[in-house]
Amino acid sequence: MSSTVTMRVGEAARQTGTTPRTVRYYEELGLVSPTKRIGKGARLYSVGELERIRAIKALQAFGFSLSDIKTLFLATKQSPSGREKAHRLLHILRDKIVEAQRKIKAYQHVKREMEQTMQLLASWCSECERVPVSECPMCPVAAESEPLSIGKELMS
Repeated sequence: MSSTVTMRVGEAARQTGTTPRTVRYYEELGLVSPTKRIGKGARLYSVGELERIRAIKALQAFGFSLSDIKTLFLATKQSPSGREKAHRLLHILRDKIVEAQRKIKAYQHVKREMEQTMQLLASWCSECERVPVSECPMCPVAAESEPLSIGKELMS
């Protein structure tokens, strides 16, 4: 596809796997801009803008907010030199890595709790016919001095 090819918002949305409303929203935020407008304000987008939309979607898939993405794009656009651009982008990306590491730790904690709860359910509760469950003297979740928060919620 030639870089001079332009397409209307609906086709741009289809080609990028999004919706026309999303493309317009990205435009409202200043993340993309139509190459030109034709009769009655119809927007035409270039192949370059389609690549930008795909980049936005990819960054969102990795946990970047639209605000983060705008900051990245502005840092690139407003940097007077390659050195300044690299400095700005490295700072932003380092912060994002620290945030990702915090999320990974939180996910790992939840994963461990779910695995422990699954073990308790499989070993103690899968054959239990006692009612009510929360008063079961054999229930390790109920008897646990420091119960698993996930297990406690599921068992009560």
